[in-house]
Amino acid sequence: MRSFDFLAPLYDLFERPPERSGLLSLLGADGGGLLLDVGGGTGRVTHQLRDRFARVVVCDVSLGMLRRAAGRQGLIPIAACSERLPFRTGIADAVVITDALHHFQDRDRALDEVVRVLRPGGRVLIEEPDIRRPLGRFTAWAERCVGFRGRFLSPWDVCRCLEERGIVARVMEEGGFRARILGEKPDDGGQKHSASD
Repeated sequence: MRSFDFLAPLYDLFERPPERSGLLSLLGADGGGLLLDVGGGTGRVTHQLRDRFARVVVCDVSLGMLRRAAGRQGLIPIAACSERLPFRTGIADAVVITDALHHFQDRDRALDEVVRVLRPGGRVLIEEPDIRRPLGRFTAWAERCVGFRGRFLSPWDVCRCLEERGIVARVMEEGGFRARILGEKPDDGGQKHSASD
C-alpha cells in the first residue's frame, strides 16, 4: 500500500471524478442515509455527493490517501480493508467503488462485505476501466508496468459477480474508457427491481 501512499499527492491531478448529476441519479440520493466509498482513496468521487447524504464514509487501506480525504469537508475517513468492513449489516444506503475493484486482494470476499453492509433496496455503483476497449487495456498494462497487480474484469463479469450475491445488476454505460455497473439489493420482501428504476 506504500505505492498508493506515494501517489496520494498526485492522484487527484490525473483522475477526474465522474459527473455529479449522473452519480446522484444512479444512486437515487434523497438527502439522507449513509454513502460508503469502498477503496475510496482521497474521496475525490464521493466528496461531490456529501450534501445529499447524512454521512459519507471513505474506506481505504492507504493512510496517505485517507489523509487527503480527511482534508475534504464532509468526509469521514476510515482505515479499513474492503474484505473486512467495520460496519454492521444493512447500514449503508449506497456503496460506491470507483477504480478500485481490480485492486482488492480478495475480490469475492470484498463483494460479500459490500452486499452485507448494503441495506435492502440500497444501490451499489461500480466503475472500472473497460478492458474490452483499447484505453482500458492500456490502463491495465500501465498499472502492471508500475508494479500494481490489479485483476481486471469485463463489465459483464462484474455484473455476474453481483448477481451471484443476489444483487440485480446491469451495465449502465459502455463504449468509453470506463464501464459503470449499477446494482440494487432486493428489499426485505424479496422483491427484485430493475437496477435502473
